Amino acid sequence: LEPELREAAQLMTRFLMRATYADKVDQRVASIVDENRRIGVGITGFTEWVASHGLKWSEARHSKVIEAKLKELAEVVRTTADEYADELGCNRPIKTMAIAPTGSISLLAGVSAGMHPIFSRYFNRRIRFADTDPALQTQIEAGHHVEDDLYSANTKVVTIPCQDTILDKFPDHLIQQADEISVDDFMATQAFVQQFIDNAISFTVNLKDGIEQTELAAAVRKHLPNVKGITAFPDVSRPQSPYERITRDQYNNSMSGEVGQGFDEECLSGACPIK
Repeated sequence: LEPELREAAQLMTRFLMRATYADKVDQRVASIVDENRRIGVGITGFTEWVASHGLKWSEARHSKVIEAKLKELAEVVRTTADEYADELGCNRPIKTMAIAPTGSISLLAGVSAGMHPIFSRYFNRRIRFADTDPALQTQIEAGHHVEDDLYSANTKVVTIPCQDTILDKFPDHLIQQADEISVDDFMATQAFVQQFIDNAISFTVNLKDGIEQTELAAAVRKHLPNVKGITAFPDVSRPQSPYERITRDQYNNSMSGEVGQGFDEECLSGACPIK
């Protein structure tokens, strides 16, 4: 296990243990927390971590290296939690690991969310602005496409072609987007990671257009015994959806392509247009 990852896991474990001592409004909640001391040290940026080992997302479960590191990570967290609980004089946590829904946090860190593959290498990002918002003019001047919102009055939708920042860090052939991964690979990878996560995993299986019910049913029957739950959602797009896949050629041919997961340069300057 990388020393930096080990140290981060230990620090987060101790932080979450201390967080269980926060004030509770309800005494019943306090009693349960005191008894269980449940924490959830998690990971995010799984796609980047796997790619850093020269693997595609769907190849992770076949890697003995990834398996060994996940096992060691879980052991480090458990050992640290037990030792710190003894030091604090409280119950040892009944659970210690989790993968939470980390969409917004992952955006701030500039990595993919949780253990999800990326949505798309290239995509249109749509952001809604009040039509009186001064920031809207900045988007117009930048040459971004602007149109009326189909769902809300007095609102404009700005469409910005983007390239996922992961392509700045890793070669294209290592990066799989969600619509390139089979249902079986989705669930098999979740089951693989679940071996080392004693709490639940927040994870959604993307269902591509045209998937047969029999394929989905077979995958659920095969993998449900090895996970705490399965969430699946059709990979469909409605008009003016927040994200829409585009091809590399469409991105390259766009008048105003942004490199990033959503305006890194603008956000760093304090003028992030994401509302």
